Amino acid sequence: SRAPHYFDRVPRGGGGSGGSARLPSELESEIAREHELECDATDYWTAGVRAECPPPPPIEFVSHALEGWTLPDFNPVLQKRSRFIHVTREPLFSVSECKDVTAAAEQFMRESHGVWTKLPSGRYEIMGAWVKDIPPVKAFFDNSLRTRLFPALVSLFPEFVDDVVDLVVQSAYLFK
Repeated sequence: SRAPHYFDRVPRGGGGSGGSARLPSELESEIAREHELECDATDYWTAGVRAECPPPPPIEFVSHALEGWTLPDFNPVLQKRSRFIHVTREPLFSVSECKDVTAAAEQFMRESHGVWTKLPSGRYEIMGAWVKDIPPVKAFFDNSLRTRLFPALVSLFPEFVDDVVDLVVQSAYLFK
């Protein structure tokens, strides 16, 4: 079974948005083929199946307007919310959780690699690693997607996504 793809969620008269967009069938087929190949070569994160996911907790956001900016993707669907920065009223992660994840990542990198990976990024050198390559961080991230991050997105964009099982993370990187 393949990972969900965002074209599976493009509004087609349903999916919460009430839109009726439709891609040409040849383009849709080409995108589906490319997606299948990408799924075979990429580690995706999903929330699992609907029965395994707890109901999302109520999440409150504070929204801050951005003037003169539009979302590059799906702006017509998300336009009511795309001109804002949304911040959860309460932190999604506690200070102690952040410290625990940081300590686990530091310990893992020290024991397995000795040092963090260094990469050039413009004028600066950054350090970090893929979340999937740091087992204790990946375990925390997997659970957080299912119980906090994906539910927050569902809560924030109900007109675009119906359920946590419809969301996918393609890649995640931990920066030091």
